[in-house]
Amino acid sequence: MVRLSRVAGGRICAADGHRVMRAAAGLSIAMLACAGSPVGVAVGAPPASPATRPVALLTFSPSTIRTGSLAAGDRRTLYLLALDAGHKPVAAADVELRLLLDRHSLAIADAFCATGGRTPLTSGEKRCRTDSRGRIRILYRVGSAIPSAAVDRIVGAHRGPLAVTATASYTYPTIAPRAIPNPIAAPGTLRARTKVAISVFGVASSAGAPIPFALLQVRVESRSRAITVVHCNKRQPFRARSGVTYPCTADQQGHVSIGYRLPKTVSPSGSTVILAWAGSGRPVAVTGYRWP
Repeated sequence: MVRLSRVAGGRICAADGHRVMRAAAGLSIAMLACAGSPVGVAVGAPPASPATRPVALLTFSPSTIRTGSLAAGDRRTLYLLALDAGHKPVAAADVELRLLLDRHSLAIADAFCATGGRTPLTSGEKRCRTDSRGRIRILYRVGSAIPSAAVDRIVGAHRGPLAVTATASYTYPTIAPRAIPNPIAAPGTLRARTKVAISVFGVASSAGAPIPFALLQVRVESRSRAITVVHCNKRQPFRARSGVTYPCTADQQGHVSIGYRLPKTVSPSGSTVILAWAGSGRPVAVTGYRWP
């Protein structure tokens, strides 16, 4: 029988020199020794708990969010599941998570880990542990603008006896620019100082409605003294310089408003072309005006 005795500080120690382990508040473990034996202390988070069984498969549910189904600010919940060779959930499995965004995307994602709680995901790896049901819940949220044909990915990887990975993705709609009116007016029909309101917008299909908060690029090519004023969402209106490209987010109705005004004196020749495009698409002449 090992005889215990109380020593200074109120700690319990084996009188014959046996070591005793005691956990304090779940944060540190002290290895205490008596009779002049050395004392070692390990402080910090508890060591990683191994998975209950080897992980043979990672899978997302859903693995693909339907293309173009999310508006600006929309959220979707996904689950990453860790499964063994028999397709049974594996609890306490460590998974490295990464959020890979398109260069135009403003989306964010958070993982809810069994240890560490809510964890914002970035392009760098973040370690996250599955819960008792072998799952990690992930909340994905679209940003304040909709980029054309962009793809966001969430990647999970487990580096156990078997190296396994899984990917979930969302693809934004392919945005085609349009303008009303097109053309601005029939050639040579506008008088000096005439003002025309133009709306540039993006659609996902020929019959589609304007996409709210679509991310567009706008450029004016002018060979006249006409004034073109562009009004993007949450920006002060500005006078567009010929040949300069302006990134511009549409408003809640999906429109970029442009004011076009002829000069005091109309020249006998000249033209204005307004171009727009989205993402990596090519500039498209969406509307314009020319003198005869």
